[in-house]
Amino acid sequence: MKRFIETYEDKKFDVIVIGGGITGASVAYEAASRGLSVALFEKKDFSWATSAATSKMIHGGLRYLANGEFGLVRESLRERRVMENIAPNFVYPMPVMILHRAAPFNNRKWIVKIGMVLYDLLSYDKSFTWDRSKRIPMHRTISKETALLLEPGVPPEGLTGASVYYDCESIFPERLTLGFIKSAVAYGASVSNYCAVEGFITDGKKNVRGVNVRDLFNDKKYFVRGDVTINCAGPWADLVLGMAGSGSNAASLRRSEGIHIITAKKLISGRYTVGAVTHSGRFFLSPWRGHTLIGTTDKPYNGDPDR
Repeated sequence: MKRFIETYEDKKFDVIVIGGGITGASVAYEAASRGLSVALFEKKDFSWATSAATSKMIHGGLRYLANGEFGLVRESLRERRVMENIAPNFVYPMPVMILHRAAPFNNRKWIVKIGMVLYDLLSYDKSFTWDRSKRIPMHRTISKETALLLEPGVPPEGLTGASVYYDCESIFPERLTLGFIKSAVAYGASVSNYCAVEGFITDGKKNVRGVNVRDLFNDKKYFVRGDVTINCAGPWADLVLGMAGSGSNAASLRRSEGIHIITAKKLISGRYTVGAVTHSGRFFLSPWRGHTLIGTTDKPYNGDPDR
């Protein structure tokens, strides 16, 4: 896979994608697979930022049920199934055990049961996978005794039982993103990492007609023209938008940051992701490549996303 910018000769593209994370990679793949000419730029390594620092989950949007966002949940579940089909070497079903206690109220067994039934109904096509091993079963509710038998490390105090359902995991999210990049290239997309978009090409009506790009390897600048430019810069999206000049709302993005802890010791059996809802939020412990991934915090971040 070559950086096309090194041999670029003023070609005009149908689509220019800014950002080489999972969103930009997927957009480039979708556009290229439909016969459009595509150029994608990433200022560092592909999938170096948010797309790498994840909880390794390809989830169907269970948490959105609490807000009544049924359309979003259904969309997430449909896309989860698509990912199982087109990326079976990266996306695997993973059982999740939700522990139940009397408090908080929304963690009680019967409350979660309602959500689980709705989740199963909305994922009615989860068994329609190309690979039979990717088919996801319905949820089940288990007793305290069964939960402790399956996960002996769970604290028994106050435990009333657990719910077990399935979502999917991606052990190597960076490789998943690279898989989309390489698939886009196979369909004819042109991609370049270490190319920073530093501005936009506009016409007399201030319509975007391309991007100004600097190759960070040799400090050369290029003007790359395109009919449509798609901003997939993630936490940098408002900063990219700000380069469009007056009239753009460059300060509207609300960023957040989260922290995961990775322990060398296996704190759980390794067969389940184990989670619970607490008074202060929710947490989970997930098996990951022989370690335990503990997450996650989520708080506002007002600083520079590059720091």
